[in-house]
Amino acid sequence: MGTAKQLLPVGETTLLGLAVEHALDANANHVFCVLGAQAEQIIESLKQYPIEIIHNPNYQNGLSSSIKTGIQYLEQKHFDAILFMLGDQPNVNSKYLNSLINTFKNNPSHILSLIHISEPTRPLYIS
Repeated sequence: MGTAKQLLPVGETTLLGLAVEHALDANANHVFCVLGAQAEQIIESLKQYPIEIIHNPNYQNGLSSSIKTGIQYLEQKHFDAILFMLGDQPNVNSKYLNSLINTFKNNPSHILSLIHISEPTRPLYIS
């Protein structure tokens, strides 16, 4: 491919830029982005967004290491819940994210995932 998947063009932004825009348009209080491989290049593409970057030094260990790094960082912030989403799912828009947020607010649970065709799907909400 030659470039990080997150930096592939989508409209006037990148795949990750679109995900960040959807997160910022949702009813979330804060948006964070966990990065590992090619972080410097990806950070450069995100400078225009009001988000905080979390660096995952163990990114070689897979997606679970990014989730762990994000949780460890955010535990210090004392949020009631964390909504995880991937940066490569352009159809996960703010409406989709808000439906998950609203479901959680109306039915607090420790872990909540939307169901699509009888299968759990991302994103994931953890309290």
